[in-house]
Amino acid sequence: MVRLVLFLLSLAALTAGLSWLADRPGDIHIEWQGYAANLTVFRAVIGSAMVLGLTMLLWSIIRQLWHSPASIGGFLVRRRSKRGLDSLSS
Repeated sequence: MVRLVLFLLSLAALTAGLSWLADRPGDIHIEWQGYAANLTVFRAVIGSAMVLGLTMLLWSIIRQLWHSPASIGGFLVRRRSKRGLDSLSS
């Protein structure tokens, strides 16, 4: 119950913060090597959050692939042990 209340409060705070940010006018102008980009602060925050989320997702996929040989090996050891104990008990 406490987790649900904390989740709802954090969701309400997030929506209030995003709506406050959307109501505030502001522009970001970036000029780099002859290219110019104009965007609002709200779009910059949303874009940064999306890049952060995609980076976290990619990192978790890479970490899962990196640890997969060890997890498969552990699974095979547990299965072999279970089969051995089952054969001894029968």
